[in-house]
Amino acid sequence: MFLRHNRILLSLFFIVSMWLLSGVHMLGQPSKAAVEDIYVVTFPTDRTIDIPLISDPKFPATGGRARVDLDERGVASIKTEVKNIKFVLDIGGLYSTYVLWAVLADGSTQRLGPLETNSVAATSDAKLNVDVALNTFGLLVTAEPHHMVRIPSHSVVLRSGLAKGEDGEASASKTVQCVFSENDYSRTREKFDKKKEKEYRRTPLALVGAQN
Repeated sequence: MFLRHNRILLSLFFIVSMWLLSGVHMLGQPSKAAVEDIYVVTFPTDRTIDIPLISDPKFPATGGRARVDLDERGVASIKTEVKNIKFVLDIGGLYSTYVLWAVLADGSTQRLGPLETNSVAATSDAKLNVDVALNTFGLLVTAEPHHMVRIPSHSVVLRSGLAKGEDGEASASKTVQCVFSENDYSRTREKFDKKKEKEYRRTPLALVGAQN
């Protein structure tokens, strides 16, 4: 009787443990991937291509462009300029930086690097010059909790518009479905009193990102 009772308890323990593990596993899984259409361009080697960066409705005053030169080795030189971008700590959430991404022809993304803002004013300009061994891609700017993220958040600031050459002739573009991270970085961070908030705004953004 004692052994039978122990077997029942062990069985119940096993069932409950598996149920709890299953619940934890499900909590850690994305429910559905967020997808958006993004323009991508196959760049020629014989002319410079300008890509307008179109703002998301959440950032109506922000704009920019990227100038792309593809050399004969298949390396693209990308010069990105952004105007009137908000100080990242003012947009809410757990963000500490803006990141530029290349969106590839299959919808995957490659991180190109964080934008270099020139001040901590309410709005400022930003830039990033980078070389990458790609010849077909679109561009995307997102707000991120730190600069080493592997998948773009769904906090889109800017995205590729229709690309044109220096002669004004449009370049062949197509749209692809880009998949974003489902992690929610937009949740409200801890609120501080005025003194702590002032100190927080003076914290180096690299440190804020490291804490995130």
